[in-house]
Amino acid sequence: MQEKYPLEFTLKDNTRLVCRPAVIEDFKKLEDFFLGVPKFDLQIFKDDVFKEEKIEQWLISTFQKKLIQLIVIKNDRIIGSGTLESEGLDWQNTAEIKIIVGLEHRRKGIGSRLFDLLLHEGLEIGMQKLIIRYASDNRGIISLLENYGFDSEITLSYFLEDRENKTKKDIVVSSLNIQDWKRRFEFYSPVLK
Repeated sequence: MQEKYPLEFTLKDNTRLVCRPAVIEDFKKLEDFFLGVPKFDLQIFKDDVFKEEKIEQWLISTFQKKLIQLIVIKNDRIIGSGTLESEGLDWQNTAEIKIIVGLEHRRKGIGSRLFDLLLHEGLEIGMQKLIIRYASDNRGIISLLENYGFDSEITLSYFLEDRENKTKKDIVVSSLNIQDWKRRFEFYSPVLK
């Protein structure tokens, strides 16, 4: 895994970014990044990271629990984070994908790139099933998941609370048998080369 990172890529607007695994020395930059993310977006995390003092505890404790955490860097600042983790999942060979991109950098393909990299990482470490949780009105992730063949497994009604707007939203859990995706990818890969 480490030999392919750091990975440099360029967005359509010619912005150059670097993606690599997070290390403990990235702690302060990760903390700054998460403090700038809207609180509603952080509800996909099981831990309460809304309070500043909890962010430090969450970041340090989860460094050891994540299968991989990738960060996207622009001008020495973290602008996106994606994790593949199995903590709290009782199923062997199953992992959960979590992706957060800073508000000003959304809809530029960064989340899609992180998602693709995490799928490949899941394959490399032998995962069989991947899951992802998201708000039911997140059209961007819904479109992405449909393209990859994820199936909606369950919808939890009024599960997420937008504390600022005083509204509640449904959360959806979708999954993918990653081995099926791998076979599809291998089938189409000669065409893509």
